[in-house]
Amino acid sequence: MIPLQIIRMNHLFKIALFFFGFFPSVNLQAQVDLAFFKVYRPNGKLLQLEPGGSFAHVAIYAKRGWVHAHPRRGVEWISDFSKIGYPRYEVVILRHPHAKFSEARLRSFLGLPYDWEYDWATHQSIYCSELIGKLFRIRPVPMVFDPKIWGPDYAKKNGLPGLSPDRLYSLARQKGFQVISRPHR
Repeated sequence: MIPLQIIRMNHLFKIALFFFGFFPSVNLQAQVDLAFFKVYRPNGKLLQLEPGGSFAHVAIYAKRGWVHAHPRRGVEWISDFSKIGYPRYEVVILRHPHAKFSEARLRSFLGLPYDWEYDWATHQSIYCSELIGKLFRIRPVPMVFDPKIWGPDYAKKNGLPGLSPDRLYSLARQKGFQVISRPHR
């Protein structure tokens, strides 16, 4: 005769397998970490993508590493920040203890090229803050491409939907993400 306690444990195990087998896209981590990068030019000046902006890049922690959209290598998983490829940078990490994202959706972005057109509607390429925005189903906002920063070619993109790293940082803070680490390398 099998003790009732073992039968209950076996039953719970089967329920867990059923649940996680049919819902594999839910992030099972205890929290979500986002890394926002302040990137510095060779002359030491902060790279700003918008007037008054602080951040030029963003990544998300997943499976003991970071996923981001790299301008030359596209969407990739890296083990540590040194692989990001910026010679001089500072990182601010935001954490939310209960945020969830779809791991299946995250995997679907791996390997996509970087989106130099910053086109939210395309599915063939993606930029760093768009990757995070789409993971969390954040609505894009009209973007502003200051010609002093971006040059005249990007002016035609003003008003198109998207998210800058700075806008994403603000939205994450509004959604309860807390700063857990200030600039480190």
